[in-house]
Amino acid sequence: AVMAFESRLNHTTVNPLSGATGLIQWMPETAVELGTTTAELKNMTAIEQLDYVYKYLKPYTGKLRTISDLYMSVLWPAAVGEDEDYVLFEAGTTAYRQNDGLDLNEDGYITKAEATERVIRNRDYYFDKTEELTDE
Repeated sequence: AVMAFESRLNHTTVNPLSGATGLIQWMPETAVELGTTTAELKNMTAIEQLDYVYKYLKPYTGKLRTISDLYMSVLWPAAVGEDEDYVLFEAGTTAYRQNDGLDLNEDGYITKAEATERVIRNRDYYFDKTEELTDE
């Protein structure tokens, strides 16, 4: 669900604003921390990138108990384990501007629950498409 939301499962996706790349949209600094670069990630197959998804998520072992915690590990790691009403971004900040589509109620605050709702909707869309394919 997170990969589908972040990259539409296109492992070559690059965010033109941030440079985030790949299945879970690694930031350039994060790629370096994982021992690679976004340029190298972009040139990998989706299967090869999965090794880096594993490497990225490994430190969260035992901490990702909900889909919102899983998504937070990618979007805003400080929110892993926090309540669903935890505010990630406030209007007037760069982080808010970059993620304003996640503010579903348009109140100037993006909560963990709001951000995750978009992932869940996207997951349901992909599940529905998969069911359509298997029904044919």
